[in-house]
Amino acid sequence: MARSLKKHERNYPAYKKELLGIVYALKKFHYYLWGRHFTLYTDHKPLTFIQNQTDLPTTIANWTETILSHDFECIYRPGLLNIIPDALSRAFPKELWTHSSEPSSEHRDKRRKTAAVTTRRGFRPTVPENNDQTLSVSSEQLGNNLSDPSAPFVHQMQLAEDAMTIPKESERSDLLQKTHGDAHLGANAMVSALHLQKLTWPKLKDACLNFIRKCTACQHFNIARKGYHPLKAVHATFPGEHLAIDLAQFQQSSNNHVYALVVVDVCTRFVFLRPLKTKEASVIARELFTLFSDIGPPKIVQTDNGSEFSNLSLDSVLTLLQTQHRLSTPYHPRGNGIAERLVRSSKELLRKVLHGKVLDWDSYLPAVQFSLNTKVASLHSSTPFSLFYGRAYSSVSNFKQIKSELTPEDLDDRLEYLTNIVFPAISEKSKASQKQMVDKFNRSHHITEFPVGSFVMTKDMEATGSLDATTALTKLSRALLMALIL
Repeated sequence: MARSLKKHERNYPAYKKELLGIVYALKKFHYYLWGRHFTLYTDHKPLTFIQNQTDLPTTIANWTETILSHDFECIYRPGLLNIIPDALSRAFPKELWTHSSEPSSEHRDKRRKTAAVTTRRGFRPTVPENNDQTLSVSSEQLGNNLSDPSAPFVHQMQLAEDAMTIPKESERSDLLQKTHGDAHLGANAMVSALHLQKLTWPKLKDACLNFIRKCTACQHFNIARKGYHPLKAVHATFPGEHLAIDLAQFQQSSNNHVYALVVVDVCTRFVFLRPLKTKEASVIARELFTLFSDIGPPKIVQTDNGSEFSNLSLDSVLTLLQTQHRLSTPYHPRGNGIAERLVRSSKELLRKVLHGKVLDWDSYLPAVQFSLNTKVASLHSSTPFSLFYGRAYSSVSNFKQIKSELTPEDLDDRLEYLTNIVFPAISEKSKASQKQMVDKFNRSHHITEFPVGSFVMTKDMEATGSLDATTALTKLSRALLMALIL
C-alpha cells in the first residue's frame, strides 16, 4: 500500500513523515496486526525508540493511541538493505537484485523470523570469501548487526499461525506435477494440497488451472455436463450415521469382477470401494453386512430403486441392524447425488491411472479409494480420512512423526474434542457450503426450451465401455461439432 502526502503533510519534518507512514500502515492493516505480535522494520533509526519515549511533541501525541494499541518490535534496517519499500520510490538497477538459495532444514527456525527482503550486490562489509557478490541477511543480523553469511532467507507470508513458503519459479512446475500426477487432482484440490505442505505463490489457482489444461488425461475425460433439476442438500452431523450407496459398472476384469460397490459417508465424504462379480441381492447384502460389521451399522442408508437394493435380502439385513432404508425417486438419480458423484469421481480417476490396463481395474480400487479419501473435500475443507478416523493419515514422509501411543485420558480428551467441537463445526461448515452450492446452482440454471434448429449433444452409439478413452474423446468432439436438429 502507498499514498501521496497531502499538502500540509509535505511540510512535516523527516521524523514526522516517517512516523506518519507507520501510523498509516497500522491503521491500514489493523485487522491483520491487532492482537498479534509482529516486527516493524524502518530505515529511520530514531523511530526505534518511539515506544519508550515519554514526552512526545504535541503535534504527534494524538498518534500514540494507534501506536500503543499494537504489539510490535521496531528494528532498524539500513537504507542500503531497505529495498522492498524503497523500490516504490527509487529506481534500483536490475543488476543489484539477486535471488537467495533454498533454505536448509537447519535454519528452519531462523527462516521463520527472516525479513522478506532481496539482497543486493555491492554490500561488502560481511561478504563471505567464497562469494563476494551475494549476501544473505537475517532479522537477527539486521537487529544486532551480527554477521552470519550462511543464514538463508525466503519470501514468506503469514496465514493463521503457519508460515507459508513461496518456492522459486524454477521449482513450481515440478511441485505442480508432483501434486497433480498421482490422483489427477482438480485445481481446488491442488491448491489445498500445496497449502497443506505450507507452500504458496501468487496466482496459485491460475497456475493449477493452466497445468490441468495441459494434462492429456484430464482433457480427455473432464467433460462439462449441464442440466437442470432443483437441488436439496442431504446433511449428516456425525460420521457413520448416514451412508449413500450405489454401483459402478465396468467391463469384466481378469478376476471376473464387473461391478464396484460405492459406499459414501454423507458427513465426511469418506468412500468405500469394493469389487463385485455380480449384483445379485444376496451378494450386495453380504458385502454391506461385512462392511457394517467393520465400521458399525448406520442409522440411515440411501440408495436408488434398483432391484439390487430394493429386495428382501437387503431389507432383512437392514431390519436386523435397525437401519432406515431410504430410496430415491425413480428416474431422478440426483436424489442419490452423493453416491452418484463419487461413482463418477471413481471412474474418472480409474481412467487416468489405468494407462490402458482396463482388465486390471479391480486391482487399482484400493489406491483410488485412498486417493479420494486423502484429498481435501471442498464441502468441509478437510480430508475425509482425518474426519472419519479422527486423526491425520500417516504418509510415508511423516509416519515417524505421528504419535502412536495415547493414554486413556488422551483418548477421552480426543473423543470429547471431536464430539463437542470438531464435528459441530464441520456440520456448520458443510451446511454453509451446501447452501452456497445450491444458491449458485439455482442462479445459473433455468428451464430452457430448445427451438427448432438448435445444436445439441448426440449420443455416441459406438462406445464399447465406460473406461474406454475413445468414449470421452468422441463425446468431446461431438460437443464441439454438435449435430443439427432438423
